[in-house]
Amino acid sequence: RHPTIKKVDTGHKFHEDTLHMLLSALATLPSLEVATLGLKNLQGSDFKHPEALKKLMLLPSLQKIYFCGFTFSSPLCRAFEETLQGESNVASLRFPACFFLEGASAVVARALKQNTTMTTVGLHGYFPEEFYDTFAAALLVNTTLTNLELDIPTDQTQVALLVSVYLALGMNKALKKLTMNHFAWSAGPLYLAIRDGLEKNSTLEMLHIRTVDNSISVLVF
Repeated sequence: RHPTIKKVDTGHKFHEDTLHMLLSALATLPSLEVATLGLKNLQGSDFKHPEALKKLMLLPSLQKIYFCGFTFSSPLCRAFEETLQGESNVASLRFPACFFLEGASAVVARALKQNTTMTTVGLHGYFPEEFYDTFAAALLVNTTLTNLELDIPTDQTQVALLVSVYLALGMNKALKKLTMNHFAWSAGPLYLAIRDGLEKNSTLEMLHIRTVDNSISVLVF
């Protein structure tokens, strides 16, 4: 129960069989605000200890939690949903290099729809259609999310799935900052959705566009 530790980063070296022991220890830190959790095998790690994660996310001091290399199964997503719908104070959530098994991703997106504390979400990598559709529905009614970061990947199939999300921005009444990490060389239909969504949006104040050459464009409305 160390009283002053505020930030923990596991790196990407932990194995799923031992990470739950670390999470149990982290859940005892009364001042922990930021936890970055990484698993060793980016495309095969399936963390099977949802209760350990749930206990950490319910830590009153925790404000930000980032997952890297996780494969989200249905049991893990259900625990995730229960936490976000409960007494969690987590306000920032990111999923770099994560994978969702069939039927699991919509659970997380649905939880974000009903959550009232989340202000920042970062979606990096590949998500199935059901996640984007449910997340788009969440954007239509969410009133707390002010900062959103999205990847535009090279996979054209994935690019097409983002259309519903950008169209939903036109009806969102809370978002202030949008960051797009642009990896695709061409995304015609998505550009139209971005245009239509931003045209109807009345709250966005800042748009960051990061391109493949790592240049950054900043548009202030």
